Amino acid sequence: MDISVFLGICAIVLLVFDLVAYERVGAGLWFLLIAFGALSPSEGLAVIVDPAVVTISALYVLGFAIQKSGAFNLIGRFLVGSEGEPRSVTRFRVGFFFFVIAVLSMFLNNTAVVIILIPVALELGRRSGISTSKLLIPISYVAILGGAMTLIGTSTNLLVAQSYSELIASNGLDFRKIEMFSFIIPGFAAAVAGGVWLTFFGRKLLPDTHIRENLTENYELNSFMVAFRIQENSILVGKNLEDSGFLFESGVELVEIHRKDHNMVMAPHRDTLFVEGDEFLVRVDPDRCGYLSERYEIQMIGPEQELQSAAEEGLKLGQALVVPGSQMAGRTIGELSFRDHFGLTVLSIRHGSKPVKGSLMNYRLRVGDTLLLHGTSTNFEKINEPYSDLVIVSENKYNFFHRKHANVAILALFVFIFLAYRGFSLDLVSIVVVGGMLIFNTVKIEEAIEAVDHKVVVLLVGLLAWSNAMYEKGIFDNFVQDLQGGLQNTSSSSALIVIYLLVAIATSFLSNAATAITFVPLVLTLCTSMNWDPYPFMLAVAIAASASFATPIGYQTNTLVFSLGQYKFKDFIKIGIPMTLITGAAACWTIIYYYL
Repeated sequence: MDISVFLGICAIVLLVFDLVAYERVGAGLWFLLIAFGALSPSEGLAVIVDPAVVTISALYVLGFAIQKSGAFNLIGRFLVGSEGEPRSVTRFRVGFFFFVIAVLSMFLNNTAVVIILIPVALELGRRSGISTSKLLIPISYVAILGGAMTLIGTSTNLLVAQSYSELIASNGLDFRKIEMFSFIIPGFAAAVAGGVWLTFFGRKLLPDTHIRENLTENYELNSFMVAFRIQENSILVGKNLEDSGFLFESGVELVEIHRKDHNMVMAPHRDTLFVEGDEFLVRVDPDRCGYLSERYEIQMIGPEQELQSAAEEGLKLGQALVVPGSQMAGRTIGELSFRDHFGLTVLSIRHGSKPVKGSLMNYRLRVGDTLLLHGTSTNFEKINEPYSDLVIVSENKYNFFHRKHANVAILALFVFIFLAYRGFSLDLVSIVVVGGMLIFNTVKIEEAIEAVDHKVVVLLVGLLAWSNAMYEKGIFDNFVQDLQGGLQNTSSSSALIVIYLLVAIATSFLSNAATAITFVPLVLTLCTSMNWDPYPFMLAVAIAASASFATPIGYQTNTLVFSLGQYKFKDFIKIGIPMTLITGAAACWTIIYYYL
């Protein structure tokens, strides 16, 4: 077996089963391809500055500049409207909200659009009476479909276009290239079909779950958390946490200590002294509460009572979402020293439909997890910054960023779209636009570096290197030769539909980038051997690779709403499979009708 094939299989297994962080898979794949001679060092270095990598990085910076400028503030304020509006008006705003998401996703990274507008969705749901679970999956799906309509709406389209362009150029093939609005017809057809399905049928399949305004109920704190008050005669008074023995109680995790006399909340440390009147929150099995109360002579009180007492002294609860690219993903709360770093206490974490049970200190955070935090407003504001590792999504605490350099940022977006539409190379356009924003100080150099999702970029570099190695060695030719016999009597239309379905299935388990990069050279080789025009097939591959509706792991926007909407895996399957078939039918029909 060729080393490129072996490394590719290993990478796919690691990605599908999430055994290793995906950026490590990309870095390892790139390094091993060079180390084993599948790519020369110069070819490996060339991938790092591949036009697709440069353009995707530039779009991250452009999205950051627009978010930082406060341009979304105006959109958010308009969409939310004012408190006390008639419910019919608010429901109209909900419909318009989905239209705005689709339009924004056509020209900005759709994952960033969802992150920014989730708080708006929660507020609209509260005012309109529409349950959160009826809104969040549709938001993800609309963002996916909106991004599929243009070259820059999603990194998948960019990867397909750039890989396809480079392959036909390097092999002297004369085929149509994919341009800025090449996807608009099939993408629009898929969006309309998907929108009709969601509006009239799909929403009935979604669970009717409201995010409770009482966050202690929402995170079911009473089922695994209790508060204690230290009484005058308690054996804990005057002892530190280590000497008291409380630290070593089995199944007990001390979360925070509220010292009311000094109006302060403390993180528990080994040398923390207990004082009479202290109230502290503990994660523990409720069955052990009686033993702890008797053993240490402490009074048991409900967590809601303790949190209400803390609220009277300026402390509050809030929800935060772990976003794609977060440096927290894959690390435990203990490793992050969360309380020391942010001044906020993690009371609970939700992954999917249920809160995490057991110790939080050893729980490894994942993208899409929601955290129930407790602390002061000042400390909450510290983490609610553009492109933070966390985004505050508390439905009644929607925050807008300050407006800076909005005109330059929006102008940069229009320049990018215009130059790309006029046919300028995307890497050149990227350099011009990002360079202009740096010159006008719309973003600082350190902000531009921070804005790029380095994990995604590293994965793309590894996958592009692997795809190039496979194509240069002619390995895809061998695969295609095995397929040709079965395709001799197959029409190009039938083959396109089959390829669309295969890509759509693959992208439900692999990342859409990995799926696209794998299928582009394979489909191009197949088309050239069968004398078919590869252009319509590439449109189908790109749209299908983004059609990750059936699982919460196939697309980042699905992952983002999974825990926040308290969905179960089956909810995505139930609505996502029909969504995949309906949008796929619309996209394939228009591609066949207009391009084959």
